[in-house]
Amino acid sequence: MSLREIGASAGQRNNSVAHYHFGSRQGLIDAIFERRMAPIDRRRHAMLDDMVRSGRSGDVRSLCEALVLPLVFALDEQEGYRYYARFLAQVYTAPGH
Repeated sequence: MSLREIGASAGQRNNSVAHYHFGSRQGLIDAIFERRMAPIDRRRHAMLDDMVRSGRSGDVRSLCEALVLPLVFALDEQEGYRYYARFLAQVYTAPGH
């Protein structure tokens, strides 16, 4: 989908608005990642800090939990994150990724 199509789908009269704000399709994707991943990464870092404080920094299970659980919690708790999961699936399965 082009940035023009994204602007039109968003109901914008100026169908180049996405290009103006994000510069490119990759810029838009990067902005989505930054917005959605910030709270997930904060939770992940808190879990990692807790692991270090409790002496579990070398525990593989705890490391895996810190990697996966913040995204799982976000998908379950926060509005719009289910769409983000679909977005991630599309980005990661896109040709050339």
